[in-house]
Amino acid sequence: MNDIKQKFEEAKHFFDKGDLDKVVAILSTISQEDDVKQYARAQLNIGIILGKQGKVDEAIVAYRNVNREDSVESYARAQLNIGITLGEQGKVDEALVAYRNVNREDSAEQYAKAQLNIGIILGEQGKIDEEIEAYYNVTREDSAEQYAIAQVNLGIALGKQGKVDQALVAYRNVNREDSAEAYVRAQLNVGITLEKKGKVDEAIVVYRNVTREGSAEQYAIAQVNLGIALGKQGKVDEAIVAYRNVNREDSAEVYVRAQINLGITLGEQGKFDEAIAAFNNVSREDSTELYAIAQVNLGITLRKQGRGDEAIVAYRNVNREDSAKLYVKVQFLLGLIFESQDKLDEARDAFNNIRLSDSVELYTKAQVYLKVLNIGKKEIRISLFNIHRCIDDISSLLRINNPSEVHIAHYTRPSTLFKLLPNEFSKDGKKDIFSRFRLSSINGVNDPTEGKILFQYLGINELEDSYITFISCFTFNHDSLNQFRLYGKENNKEVTGVSTVFDGSKFFEQSLDKSIALDYGSKLNKETNDLQEDIEKEKRLVDKLPLYRCIYIDPESDYLGLARREDITFYREKETTKKDLQNYNRQLSESNKQVTKRLKEIKFCIGKILSKNANKQNIDELLEVISEIILPLRYLVKHVAFKEEQECRMVYISPLDNPKIILDTEYNQTYVEYAVPVKENIHRVYLSQGANIYKESFRILLGENKVKSSSNPFRNKD
Repeated sequence: MNDIKQKFEEAKHFFDKGDLDKVVAILSTISQEDDVKQYARAQLNIGIILGKQGKVDEAIVAYRNVNREDSVESYARAQLNIGITLGEQGKVDEALVAYRNVNREDSAEQYAKAQLNIGIILGEQGKIDEEIEAYYNVTREDSAEQYAIAQVNLGIALGKQGKVDQALVAYRNVNREDSAEAYVRAQLNVGITLEKKGKVDEAIVVYRNVTREGSAEQYAIAQVNLGIALGKQGKVDEAIVAYRNVNREDSAEVYVRAQINLGITLGEQGKFDEAIAAFNNVSREDSTELYAIAQVNLGITLRKQGRGDEAIVAYRNVNREDSAKLYVKVQFLLGLIFESQDKLDEARDAFNNIRLSDSVELYTKAQVYLKVLNIGKKEIRISLFNIHRCIDDISSLLRINNPSEVHIAHYTRPSTLFKLLPNEFSKDGKKDIFSRFRLSSINGVNDPTEGKILFQYLGINELEDSYITFISCFTFNHDSLNQFRLYGKENNKEVTGVSTVFDGSKFFEQSLDKSIALDYGSKLNKETNDLQEDIEKEKRLVDKLPLYRCIYIDPESDYLGLARREDITFYREKETTKKDLQNYNRQLSESNKQVTKRLKEIKFCIGKILSKNANKQNIDELLEVISEIILPLRYLVKHVAFKEEQECRMVYISPLDNPKIILDTEYNQTYVEYAVPVKENIHRVYLSQGANIYKESFRILLGENKVKSSSNPFRNKD
């Protein structure tokens, strides 16, 4: 035994000197016959050293020389290290086997680490239920630190399933004494979760509790989130303080994000010089993409100061390699500047720099602007640009991104919803087979005035275009008897449908860069690969789209109203207050006012363009350009007779030869398929009276808490 002790001391001596080969040689002389426990310890250390040397296969051999019978503690550590090593090699299934070899009886701490790693792997494989089970296996008694990390990961996994209340419980299970860093992460996630639930005041309190001592990086993130939350409440001075609390030493990336937000906030206050200083704090070395964002905002700010030439320099600092998305944005902005300076050739060059493969949305706008640039009379060009600006403004006002409107319903047949859900209980075992959510051709809607109301309101003739529009309809009314009577009728029978309520923050595009645009996808396909005949199935799917509320207009009286939540829905929610309703009504009233103002401006501009004095241009050519400019808004305007439906829409406009279009001649249906899966984004399903027969099936597929029977009384007549 003394000989073995001497060998370990000698090995430590050479380890401290950095002679790892000598360490391995000495430990390799300890045999199982000498002492099984010390042999296990030696093999474990040999594995660790070989792993550090990059000799992973030899390390695994050493770890596997350790048997449970020799030393349960060393065996548990060896199996854990085998799992880590195999995981780093991408052999995750073998890694899982190793982790599962570790029992709590071997070593509570190693068991906790193994279960934590099992959860992480299963989460990466999309097996969220099994991931959650693994995290629940870790107790504070096993290891306070591992428990804290597991609870943070558990909260994240539960959040992915939409179980936000359970996620909050998990985050709040973490104490500062368990792990200062995990505690800070948990508190940060509590704040983020509360903010998503619309509890901004509570989120702000939590963000302020995150200290730099726990984790400088998490503190920095909390301060940025705090600034954003305060900004939403209009507390801009406090937001500025929060952004300025972030130091480069906390986290370089978070610091530059804070500087960008600081610059934007200062710019909105008219403090342009301070905003410019903030944007200039961001360098390309920090992050090429964040540098590009800063330069875009710097250019916008300089332009507001009338420093157009300096703005051009800032925009030109953005390279395609920094960010293709931002590069095309600055090219678009450069085009606008050059047009305003009457440098039409340079404006054309800038607009022509925008490729289809960079951004369908900006390519679409650029194509419209290029058409406008070809119109000779400047006065008409200015009016057309103003119309385009108003359409953009209205689209932004109609975008649904209010925390009070996160849950949006879609009425459909039970049979349709079943097709959209993967069925792991399927009798044929095809659990991964499911249909995609569809956007259908506008020709299938029940409103004969669809697409015509906007033209009537603007006082111009409707023009045929060469595009096809696809929509999917949603509503703020989650459990509406009237809509159950109209939609989702199984076998054409009233009140037999289901209302699928989606989590809008996940199912719809939230980025403000996304807007309704023509999809030049077919042209894009030919541009990128002339030889490709078959498009992979995934490429035929339509990417995530924004959701817009509809405008309801009475052409005779010029009445205008926006789709919205009914007041009663606020009273039915325990978490909302009278103040929430008042704020919501105030916001919608202001949006209504701004939409009305811009539509009147569009009317005025059209009148000016088509007046005898302004127009020496071909009327048909001008109407064609106007029609294309207003096209994104055309199918968001409905007759006031349909206002009770409080409708919202995803809209996808496409040329007729787009390969994403699916034509089903058997059922005379034309549609496109949406890339975002349905099941993961369902908040709740309401079953009408006639759909209650499917309640058990939907509970099996979605979980008991997500399926509810409609509260509306109705008796079907046979």
